[in-house]
Amino acid sequence: MLFYIITFFLCFLLDLNKSLGSNKIVRHVFIIWLYIFLCFGYMTGSDWRAYELIYNQSNQYVHSFYEKGFYLLFNFLHLFIKDFFITLALLKCLYLYSLIRILRKVTDKWLSAVALLFPISLLFMLIDNPLRFMVASIIINFALYYLIDGNYKKYLLIAIWAPFFHITTLLIIPIFLLVKFRKRINAINKIVLIIAYILFSLICSNIYLSSTLMNEISSQLILLGSKSYDSYLVQNNNSFFTIGSVINVFLAIILIYYRDTIINSNAYGDKIYCISIFYLFLFRILLIVPTGFRLAIPFGYFYAISMLCIIYNSRAILKYIITLIFAIIMIKNVYTGYVYIPYSNSIYYIITGHKSYYERSRHNYDYYQKRMGKQYDINQQ
Repeated sequence: MLFYIITFFLCFLLDLNKSLGSNKIVRHVFIIWLYIFLCFGYMTGSDWRAYELIYNQSNQYVHSFYEKGFYLLFNFLHLFIKDFFITLALLKCLYLYSLIRILRKVTDKWLSAVALLFPISLLFMLIDNPLRFMVASIIINFALYYLIDGNYKKYLLIAIWAPFFHITTLLIIPIFLLVKFRKRINAINKIVLIIAYILFSLICSNIYLSSTLMNEISSQLILLGSKSYDSYLVQNNNSFFTIGSVINVFLAIILIYYRDTIINSNAYGDKIYCISIFYLFLFRILLIVPTGFRLAIPFGYFYAISMLCIIYNSRAILKYIITLIFAIIMIKNVYTGYVYIPYSNSIYYIITGHKSYYERSRHNYDYYQKRMGKQYDINQQ
């Protein structure tokens, strides 16, 4: 747990403390630590259990029709790298690099943005690690680098390859193009937008409407040759009536209120704010879909940058409140799941030899049971 907390606050410290932040050695050492900590998880996470088996027997998946790019990539990498955890770490490092590349382009406080992304998506993407979606997101990230500059042609030429790795990115690609209409979106009256967001949240809590929409999206994906994505379908709407939802509404109101601050923060401020609005509405409708929230993850980068603008340009009390909220969310997620703690790193085992598959697979489940006093319910995944 301490690894997560210390890393979170060190990101802010290096951005806030001029003497530390300007020390290239300290900064480079910390960046190396970020890669080691985030990209070399071993018995942490969930999906690696299945992907390790697929990787070691990858030839049988070469003829898979949907998301063929991912399995072809697995087959190709397996020709040169026999250790699954080396391949896994390299792919994670590439994702982190592609994300940092975006953050550094739009803010000099990018380490703080990394910290805010811990509870939003980064720990999920790199420690828990939905591998296929992460690989598809690498492509989306490289494409977004050009979208930010307004080069929509290059964005599309790169992004169009992402669905070959995870077909749900077909939903992500066109939504980002709506940033072309950012002037109209950003001009919406703040009070009107806040009311619209609250009303939208209430509508999304209607299980029938949400279920109908997601069923239609799922059926269209199947027609495109995808497998069934039942795990993305609405199961309940209890998540709307929680403290977490109240916090989400509070943060949304703050973000919309500070619109002008975000837009004027830098040359990309208008796009950052606009995409943040996309994130607010997408995350709200996807909140009640068990694993659908990941579709909003690429938009969450800009939400984190918007919150960062507010933290560095608002009253002290609000800075601390927002930072504390994100820290508490991170701690809650880390503690209550089996995927993050106890943390273990793969570098030692890559060098000295791996534990048995069964021992690795059971490790975090067993510690979850000791910590929480109950077995992990596999249906929560």
